[in-house]
Amino acid sequence: MSFVIDTIATAVPEIAMTQSQLAQHAAAFANGVAKSNHAARLERIFTHAGVVKRHLIIAENVLEPAQVVSAVIAVGGESGADVEFSAHINPQISFYPARLNENDYGPTTHSRMQRYKTEALNLASCAVKRAFDESNVRPDDITQLITVSCTGFAAPGVDVGLIERFGLLPTVQRTNIGFMGCHGAINALHVANAFASAEPKSRILICCVELCSLHMQYGPETDKLIANALFSDGAAAVIGHGNDSARNQRSSWHVVASGSCLIPDSRDDMTWSIGDHGYEMKLSPRVPHLIGKHLGPWLVDWLDAQGLSIDDIGAWAVHPGGPKVLDAVADALDLPDKSLQHSRAVLAEYGNMSSATVLFILDSLCKSRVGTIKCANSSPISHPSPCIMLAFGPGLVVEAALLK
Repeated sequence: MSFVIDTIATAVPEIAMTQSQLAQHAAAFANGVAKSNHAARLERIFTHAGVVKRHLIIAENVLEPAQVVSAVIAVGGESGADVEFSAHINPQISFYPARLNENDYGPTTHSRMQRYKTEALNLASCAVKRAFDESNVRPDDITQLITVSCTGFAAPGVDVGLIERFGLLPTVQRTNIGFMGCHGAINALHVANAFASAEPKSRILICCVELCSLHMQYGPETDKLIANALFSDGAAAVIGHGNDSARNQRSSWHVVASGSCLIPDSRDDMTWSIGDHGYEMKLSPRVPHLIGKHLGPWLVDWLDAQGLSIDDIGAWAVHPGGPKVLDAVADALDLPDKSLQHSRAVLAEYGNMSSATVLFILDSLCKSRVGTIKCANSSPISHPSPCIMLAFGPGLVVEAALLK
């Protein structure tokens, strides 16, 4: 028995900002002033992050005058002034004010979590609604609910909120996968596969929601600048079932195997910790090297145990931790450029949305005729099988899933 993916749906905050716009804001709240000594380095980091734009729950649209035209006119025989305005929308971030001094580290973790409590459920609900709209499954059909997030905590949380908003049964079994980082969606698929194997009649809903923009950091340190240049907000929902004979869908992707590898001597190279002013990410420059060194040998052995080789894989959904991570994966596995084009496209369009990102990539694969999963606003289509999902998280850990 295995977990069969019926539907994938995604959601992002309404307001997007270009990487150039975000770099201007980052210069103010991360470095103090735009003309600081770190401005040039910040600009390089943002430019080479592989991101074009990002959707953020902290962004707001501000109506600003774009042009002011003045003219003197005669009114009742007297001279007067008439000013004509035209305006445009300029996305802004007021949540992070300009840094006042070296001891200013921005909003407290409490204030960030207050935003998370409201915004996470709203964004998660958008993805879940789209998934239900595109599937034949009713909310009261769901037997297991798996929620994933590493960017916030609240209890009762997103799981209870989804039960209440969509009318899931109060007896639905809940599992929360928290604080596991960018590979959390793959961990959720591991759990869903276990549920489906134990109970083939399961109807399972997975929802990943990440609000990374709540954890932007003040200061000029390189790892802070890199995180500020990459991470964004998004949610993704998956509806699936156990492959019982009544609902077996040979054209859908089945999760048939999963794997995990803790890379040796990498404990301090990627960390995610809770500070007084948000969650703090540490990204060592060794991360791409470590992935390049250890991923290939482990993945070759793992695939061999499944009776497969690298050349047998028809599709790749690799989490885009950043351009250098994708380059390291491509080099380690000797993959052609087109193999990771969906990962690079999602990074450019949305940024790094932590756990939700690999599901955005699956969504992109099926919409481009590389999958038969019923994605939102698309019909089932054929895919080259099998597919490998890969993601990396603190540890440093590689998580993988094999889909056929």
